[in-house]
Order: sequence, then C-alpha cells, then structure tokens
Amino acid sequence: MQYGPRDGPGVFYFSAGKADIQTDSDFYAKIARIMLNDIINYTLPFSFTILVACALTCLVSMLMIFLFRIRRINEAMQHPYLKKLPWERHTFGMRATILLDYFLRIMFPRRKKGMAGQANLLLAHIDPTDVPNSLKWPIIGMWGGCLLGLIVMPLLWVMIYLKMNAGL
Repeated sequence: MQYGPRDGPGVFYFSAGKADIQTDSDFYAKIARIMLNDIINYTLPFSFTILVACALTCLVSMLMIFLFRIRRINEAMQHPYLKKLPWERHTFGMRATILLDYFLRIMFPRRKKGMAGQANLLLAHIDPTDVPNSLKWPIIGMWGGCLLGLIVMPLLWVMIYLKMNAGL
C-alpha cells in the first residue's frame, strides 16, 4: 500500500493496474457488507429451518390434541368456561383461548399480571405439577411452536429483505 500525493491515511492506492482511490468509510462499508453477507448466509437458512420446525411441532401437537387428547386434557384441567358450555359448542377462537390458558398455567404458574395472571386466576384449582406429562407436551408443543414461530418469522423477513435489497 502506498500513500498518494496527499499522504493522508484516508486515501490509499491499490496497485492493480489502475489507481483506485478509496476513503476509510468506503473501505469499512465494503468490510461491513462482506460480514453482513456471511451473517445472512448463515442466519437465513437457520431461521427458515427453525420456522419450519415450529410449524411442524405446532401441527403435530394440534393433531394430537384435537384427535386424541382433548377430552382427557379438559377433564384434567377443568377450565371454568367448560362449565357453561361443552367443548364442542365453543367456537374455534374460544377453544384456542382455553388451550392458551392451559399453556400459560403450565408454563407460568406463579405469574400474577397479564394474560398468565388471568389464566392462573381461572385455573387456580389446578396444580401444574399434578398434570401428567402425556397431557402437557401437546399443549406446550402447540403454543410453544406458535410463539417461537412468531419470534422467528420477523427475523426471516428481515434476512430475506436484506438478501434481496442489499445486493448481497
């Protein structure tokens, strides 16, 4: 590397046939672009794989719940909404709400505020440690897959945007 006529550290020449003048900011921008390209090349397939795994986990857990375990789960957890109407008469949104309450009670049994606090008030008669694991894993798999997928999806969108628009 040789300094040019101005002899400043911000200007240098590469001897590749033509004199190529670059400033420090251009140099660091190219380095950042190269590093960002490497980061995107690793995180894009990883985030897509995590999103697909979340979707499959959610799907398998939902099938297990709705085809085989829903009656046993409702008998074990005894949600107060099921005292007013049977499970079959509730809308799909209300069924999802009941399952979310079960998930929040199992995962956050000591919370007092927010949605988990409300679920703990509704299901205060249930001790999460007494619920068998064969009934817990489909609920945790379904809502865990949904919530983790909601976190990973924006990351995947950002990686796709950067890959397409940054010219990497």
